[in-house]
Amino acid sequence: MSDSRSSRKQPSAKRLLKHRASTGLSSTANDRSNEQHLERGVSLIVVCLLIGMVGLGVGATILAIDIPEQAQAQSNRFHKVADEAFLRFNGALDEYKVSGLWLHQACHDRRMPNSQFRDLYRHITWTGVEFLGLACGLNVTASERRYFENQSRKYLAKRFPEFQYRGFTGVTYNDTTGKTESVPMPNATSYFVAHFVEPLENPYNQRTVDFDMSTSSYHREVITQALVSGNFSVTGRLSYLPPPSDPAHPYEYSLMMAHPGLPANIDEATGTGPYGDAAILVVRFNALLEKAYNDFSISEETTLYVYDSTPSIIDKKGQPVYLGGARLGPSKLSIIAEANYSSLWSTPRQDKIVSFAGRQWSVVVIAPPTAYKPNYFLAIFGALMIVVASACAAMWIFARTRAKAEKTAILLDSAERAARAQRELNDFIAHEVRNPLSAAISANEFVSLAVNEIQPLMTPESKQLVCEDVLVIGNSLRYINDLLRSMLDFHCVLSNQISVQSKPVGIRHDIFDHVASMLYHRGCGFDVLVDCPEELVVMSDPLRLKQIVLNLAVNATKFVTKGYVRLRAELKDNIVHLYVEDSGPGIPLDRREQLFNKFQPSLDSLSQGTGIGLSLSKHLMELMDGDIRLDDTYRSSIDGCPGCRFIVNLKTRPVTLESSRFLEELNDEEEGIRILSAASAAMNKQDSGHLKASLLSVDTALPDTLSALFVDDDFILRKLFVRSIKRCRPNWAICEAASGEAALQLIQDRGPNNTFDVVFLDQYMASTQKQLLGTETVRLLRSKGVHSVICGLSANDIENQFVEAGADCFSMKPLPCDNDNLVVELKRILNSRERS
Repeated sequence: MSDSRSSRKQPSAKRLLKHRASTGLSSTANDRSNEQHLERGVSLIVVCLLIGMVGLGVGATILAIDIPEQAQAQSNRFHKVADEAFLRFNGALDEYKVSGLWLHQACHDRRMPNSQFRDLYRHITWTGVEFLGLACGLNVTASERRYFENQSRKYLAKRFPEFQYRGFTGVTYNDTTGKTESVPMPNATSYFVAHFVEPLENPYNQRTVDFDMSTSSYHREVITQALVSGNFSVTGRLSYLPPPSDPAHPYEYSLMMAHPGLPANIDEATGTGPYGDAAILVVRFNALLEKAYNDFSISEETTLYVYDSTPSIIDKKGQPVYLGGARLGPSKLSIIAEANYSSLWSTPRQDKIVSFAGRQWSVVVIAPPTAYKPNYFLAIFGALMIVVASACAAMWIFARTRAKAEKTAILLDSAERAARAQRELNDFIAHEVRNPLSAAISANEFVSLAVNEIQPLMTPESKQLVCEDVLVIGNSLRYINDLLRSMLDFHCVLSNQISVQSKPVGIRHDIFDHVASMLYHRGCGFDVLVDCPEELVVMSDPLRLKQIVLNLAVNATKFVTKGYVRLRAELKDNIVHLYVEDSGPGIPLDRREQLFNKFQPSLDSLSQGTGIGLSLSKHLMELMDGDIRLDDTYRSSIDGCPGCRFIVNLKTRPVTLESSRFLEELNDEEEGIRILSAASAAMNKQDSGHLKASLLSVDTALPDTLSALFVDDDFILRKLFVRSIKRCRPNWAICEAASGEAALQLIQDRGPNNTFDVVFLDQYMASTQKQLLGTETVRLLRSKGVHSVICGLSANDIENQFVEAGADCFSMKPLPCDNDNLVVELKRILNSRERS
């Protein structure tokens, strides 16, 4: 063993001696060269580090300067918006003051006709100022009472004869009931009545005609303040308006304002005099906000609140009283719900006290936390660019210097790398999926390493890298998924790997109603019209034909903004033609020739899709021995909307219900159902014998007339059901639907007073897209108030699911075809609600 080991060592020793002999003479020179290379390498590393540190310093300086400037700019922007909001609020208050002065001046003629005051009200509201009520408060003496009462009585009898006018009225406290009551005013030396009142269409305003406001405490307070001070006065918030019918609608408050106008009988020496009458204005506070901010559009959402902070008004908790609030933004102003003053702690925020008619109103402007945020993107991007540029410069210098030393190695390795690059290019071209899949795997490994560290994700850099890796994984997998699904579908069509069936298809119920219901559930803002004979039946593949029509109809919805999308069928030379027509903008002439080519650019504004939809539909139609084309002569009936029409030529004749081919298909299906029914009955004979006997012993027979709806995606099963029912009860009215969506639309079109007596619902209905299950349809029917007897149908035992959804009973498919068993089953279904 020792010899063998020594023999194996000898070649290595010889090579080592040979190498030492060849390099011994130049060992000193090599050592000196290595030292020089090491010194240059250290110097190069120091220079690169200095360049990187300079870049980091410059980037940090930019961030330190720009970030505070951005924050201050957004703060100034918010305060500018708040100041504008305050100015608009004050401007709206001034308009109401001017309206009060205008009203008082016009009421200076106390004996003007009521029609003149009504014209005045129209002129004031024409300026855009909204009121709940306007009135002239007149100080009427006892001798003037009859004149004003007669004037009001005549006017109300002419304009509002249904209103019972009672003369001057007031309020008094009833000790018995503990409530205030409106009573006719007794004789007095003077009254302060609301004589001229508008708008009288409001019942609340009708009751205030010739109401003595001195009998009401809050009326008396505001009028007395106005007449004594000679200034515009206003009450605190009033909440006598009826609450909104919608609980989600915010409660609204109102204010009553009084304007004394100019003094009556002015003293020439002093220029003053007593105030006699006053203009009365009742204002909905939110109308004041709407006047101020309806045309106020800002880019960021901002909220404004107004509170009455008058010391005499502040509540027991020391909180100002809420008056109103609104949300301002790029869209239309919206009124918001009431909020406590103490709960407004959001920033940014700006407050201002507005003095109005002797009161102090606190106006608070608040922005949500997501608004008016500084945009640090440019600062961060600039700093990163400087850092990256510094790093690139350092790397370039490092690489440039090292290039000379590595030139020989690069030359020796160039051939191998070129060959490897060529192989990688060929692999990329031949296998397009490899790169995104490899990227996803690699990124997943990086994420796994990062999260399995002792202290994972402790630095911003590590978090950023993980986020980038996760984004790579998602993008790669989505790319692979979309690529494979799109190319596989299209490849199957082009290679004729999709097989088509040929079975009876009802164009109206199986195709058009299904597609129309899906368009309705998309929330389209145009009409979806269906024009098709009720019993038009063809032999075709229902799934693929439905897919083609749905694709054409959905394409139409991308362009139609008004008008219609119409699904139509007709016979030409006894050949069935389907039409998908719309009132959209039409298709440009230069795009029509290549419309059905694959990978065509999308015509919609968002450029959605891969451009293979129409090509895929055309290939499917060709597999079904049909054809699709665009009708160049079509014009819609809507101006400015030429529209377009696609014609689907099935190249097949319709199948009548009496044709031998259809009857053969129907009889085969019926025979199969009869065999299944007999087998099922034999298996459950002992369990169901007592139930059958009890039902047969019921004296009540099936009604002669009844309306029923049968919902099933299978055309043959629907026709068999109608055929079986007509045998035992020929007078029953049977309607059909091919999907839950079509059933909902049919019941909605019939209205609540013409609903069905019984509804049969299948559980699973096949389609190219997600459809409602039978149980889901039951829940929607019950939520819409449909009280019909509902029977669930399925080949699986899912009775509990249907009953929990709201169905009255459940029946296993298939339903019996012979009369005796069918009558028993129908009795059980119709009596199910009574038993439950």
